[in-house]
Order: sequence, then structure tokens, then C-alpha cells
Amino acid sequence: MLPEHHEAFTRLLKDPVIQRFLAWDTNLKASDKDLLAMVITYFSQAGLFPWQFQRTHVFLALYQATDMVEEDNQEPKLHTFFFLYGMNFNKIPQVHNLCYQFIGCMDWNFRVTREDCEEIQAYNLRSGCGAEIVPSSQDPGALRTSTSRRGAMGPGI
Repeated sequence: MLPEHHEAFTRLLKDPVIQRFLAWDTNLKASDKDLLAMVITYFSQAGLFPWQFQRTHVFLALYQATDMVEEDNQEPKLHTFFFLYGMNFNKIPQVHNLCYQFIGCMDWNFRVTREDCEEIQAYNLRSGCGAEIVPSSQDPGALRTSTSRRGAMGPGI
């Protein structure tokens, strides 16, 4: 994981839509510390330049990360989807298409180990890169912001 990808992630955490999502996801169904660490790993694997990442990529990476962590539980993925689109189920094929494009950028390598997540969380604490561990009733180690080469893909959400 390159520091540039941490910086891109931190920059995107300041986006007002992402801020609203993190505030909205009070029970951390779709944005706990491990899922957010997976987003950074996916940024590193996607092969995009840091300046190419948009808020779309954060939501696509979270959507994919929840699928990897909660294979049998669709609720976290739906949680993210409902935030973005409400009950407009006609958007599901579009989201899946964008996810496939994003996964394709990662050469279908979307495996993230526990060690990867721990490394990212340790880096966040060491570097002061704009994220910190803030206690939460659901997840005492939840990651939250400290402020309340293949080409870019997809429109901004």
C-alpha cells in the first residue's frame, strides 16, 4: 500500500457526500474500520493514479468489501445502496456494472488479509493522515475521519 493511496482516501473522506454517509451509518454496517481499511487496499490494487479516485470509487470499494466480508449477509451492501439511491432498485444493475469495472481495474485481485487491515490501521495512527480511531457503541475501534494507470472509470455519485 502506497502513501499516495492513503492520501487519496483521506482526501475523499472530506467529501460532503462521504461525510454524510459516514454520519448516516451510525451502526457501522457498511463502514467499520476493517471495511474502510479494505477500501485503501483496493485503491492500491486498482492501478489508478491517486488523483483519479472519486467518491464513486469509495462507494464501489465499500460495496465490494462488504460483499467479501459478509458473503451471506446482503444487509450491509443494501445499506450502502439505499443511502445512494433510496428504494430505486433499477440502479442495481448499474452499480454491479461499475463494481465489475472497478474489480477489473484490480485484475480481479480483491483479497485483503487481516494483516493488510492492521497495517493500514497502524499507518493511519502513525501518520496522522486524517483518520483516527474514535470509540463507537457498536465498534470501539471504528475508523472515522478526524474532521466532521488504466484510466478513471464511472461517473461521480
